[in-house]
Amino acid sequence: MSCASVQELSPRANRLHIGIFGRRNAGKSSLMNALTGQNAALVSQTPGSTTDPVYKAMELHPLGPVVFVDTAGLDDTEDDLGRLRIEKSREIFDKADIALLMIPAGAQNIDQEIQWYDSLKKNEIVLLILLSRADELSPEELERQKARLEQQFAQEIFPISSMTKDGIEYMRNSLCQRAKGLEEPPIVTHLLPEEALVLLVMPQDKQAPKGRLILPQVQVLRELLDARCHAICTTLENMPLALSRLGEKPHLVITDSQVFHAVNQILPCDQALTSFSVLMAARKGEFAYYFNSAQKIDSLKDNDHILIVEACTHVALKNDIGREQIPGALRKKTGLNLEIDIHVGADLPKNIQDYQLVIQCGSCMITRRQNMNRLRKMKEMGLAVTNYGLALAKLSGMLDRISTPLNMPQFK
Repeated sequence: MSCASVQELSPRANRLHIGIFGRRNAGKSSLMNALTGQNAALVSQTPGSTTDPVYKAMELHPLGPVVFVDTAGLDDTEDDLGRLRIEKSREIFDKADIALLMIPAGAQNIDQEIQWYDSLKKNEIVLLILLSRADELSPEELERQKARLEQQFAQEIFPISSMTKDGIEYMRNSLCQRAKGLEEPPIVTHLLPEEALVLLVMPQDKQAPKGRLILPQVQVLRELLDARCHAICTTLENMPLALSRLGEKPHLVITDSQVFHAVNQILPCDQALTSFSVLMAARKGEFAYYFNSAQKIDSLKDNDHILIVEACTHVALKNDIGREQIPGALRKKTGLNLEIDIHVGADLPKNIQDYQLVIQCGSCMITRRQNMNRLRKMKEMGLAVTNYGLALAKLSGMLDRISTPLNMPQFK
């Protein structure tokens, strides 16, 4: 399979995000081009050439699929546009799994870099400090500055030159070594015995993308195949026939959350059942917090404000799960006059503290780190936060019936 094919099959949410930070003209864009082997970012001697963050996906052996993010200088101008560029760069702080902080060789005052370093360290991410444009100093001067910075930051400093490529390979190898173990946890195979039989119930209705499966279905199916499990796919209509042809009881049935109740009516009561969205809640977030927050539905009051958060943009069709199904089920279940807002995107609205309950999508289009940083901010405000699958399970009376990390012994 070609590199292009691999990249097409690996969305950003499945890639480690490597953010490149530093002052203007520190060599961030040149480094990104050197690492990717392409002119992915505009390089110029004019300060402020990079405005919005520039994303470049690639395969970084032995890590696998990653995305480099080139950012605008964190010392940008004080006008409105400069402040906006700085804000966009700082947003990458919460998205990055790995940060490369660049300090240009010969820099005298590094107070700003120290502030950025402290901010990045708070996110508990892999952080490498690069001494860029190393070819502009003599070997003696370079060694003195390197030693001074290592004493100041108490960690290894990597001198590099994107012009001569000196130090790039050593830095790349160190990055890969330190990044081991950052991959997202498995979705479902850690719950199952070897060569498990799993039935996937995947309704192909108007909400299903034409000619494709939704991402969580694809990810679960691929993971099962990689683990040598036996995955049987069917629709809700064909589910009884599929069960009759299996010849044995599946170890697990996984379905879309909106048909929990219909699937449950077909299955014996002792059949392990869960949903793609519930599995994504365990992979992308803090499951116990999501589960407990779903109980908040029982104590909602008239005129409470509820926020439904979708991490990706899509054209809403009739009976959309976030815009119609969940709001309709909430109002029917509670009988209350609820204020329900929809927010689309990986960020959070400025007035997030005004809501009594937040219901997130499966977060398949953002990374676990992005989602956990978002969840951390809401937890600090004391907000109840759950996700689509758990909310629908609660609203359909299925929350105690489904298999979750809290009642399956395989979950650790």
